[in-house]
Amino acid sequence: MIPREPRDLEGLFEEALKNRVFSGASFAVGVGDEIISQGCFGKTSLSPSADPVNGSTFFDLASLTKPLATAMVIMELLASSEMHLEETISEIFPLGDSPEEKRGITVRQLLEHSSGLPAHKPYFRRLFATPEEHRKETLFRYIMEEPLESPPGRETVYSDLGFILLGYIIERKAGANMGSLAERFYRKHGVRELLFNPAKKPVLSGAKFAATGFAPETNKLLAGVVHDDNARASGGTAGHAGLFGTAPGVAGLLGLIYESVVGRGPLAREMVLPFVTEPLKGSGRRGLGFDVPEGESPSSGRFFSRASVGHLGFTGTSFWLDLTDGSFAVLLTNRVLTDQSGEGIKWFRPRFHDMAWGPLRPAEDLQD
Repeated sequence: MIPREPRDLEGLFEEALKNRVFSGASFAVGVGDEIISQGCFGKTSLSPSADPVNGSTFFDLASLTKPLATAMVIMELLASSEMHLEETISEIFPLGDSPEEKRGITVRQLLEHSSGLPAHKPYFRRLFATPEEHRKETLFRYIMEEPLESPPGRETVYSDLGFILLGYIIERKAGANMGSLAERFYRKHGVRELLFNPAKKPVLSGAKFAATGFAPETNKLLAGVVHDDNARASGGTAGHAGLFGTAPGVAGLLGLIYESVVGRGPLAREMVLPFVTEPLKGSGRRGLGFDVPEGESPSSGRFFSRASVGHLGFTGTSFWLDLTDGSFAVLLTNRVLTDQSGEGIKWFRPRFHDMAWGPLRPAEDLQD
């Protein structure tokens, strides 16, 4: 069934709920470090007794982990000279008998998805049969043994495997768990409501989580537990997935990023700029953890300029940040609970961005 075209934002969310695009959603739009508008719709699951979504509901951010956690931690490691973008895998790990083809892969290539690693592999099927205490080291071995699909630097293929490997690189360089490093970064800079493994955090007792389905290995509802199978099998914290957050929490980090880009934020401008400007050069490659609007009908809609960066998450999450003026939109949903094909969220995202930003933008801002 093709949803009808609503005339207002509330009608859009009602139509999406009616057509089971998701069971619940939360959004925030604003400029710089200020939220202008926010809203919540639906419930945390399909259960009749489920809690209504509110501004404090945590969503599984899925691949938003890549720019909002992995890339942010790498920024700090680069700033402290603990890591370098052109550093190779062979300089970071004792590779031993690992294939020669991987030794020259750089941190930059992993960030921009040009390492040659495949997009995805269902390692979790073997990991769940591995003793829990050995799963992380086993996952690392699987990735290091995985044949490349192309020589490093030749092609751009969006790769979860590359970002999983970046998580291991971070931990080797910093000597600490990647999730802990990201959470320390958020606390240091006053960013709240972003964290890993929230269901295990005693401080979040009573918190509400948007459900994303049932874990095939346990048949238990996934709520506050990461949906991505490889991340869940390896402990819930990974370079490609595992971050949870609220819409205001994501908005707070976007404000910090933009304020730093223009020289008013806590992060050094020269530290942030390469990550958010690299994808704007038109090289045909993805940026350093961030994406840009693509195609004639991008998911960001008509009001975000081509000088915008953002990312989509498989669970139905996304954010866009326009570097021309600091305007942003955060959309968090649990579409994987109801929309297995992904067609519903593809229909929904550009309409949401247009309706959320249309009344706030002058007509001349309309993108061609």
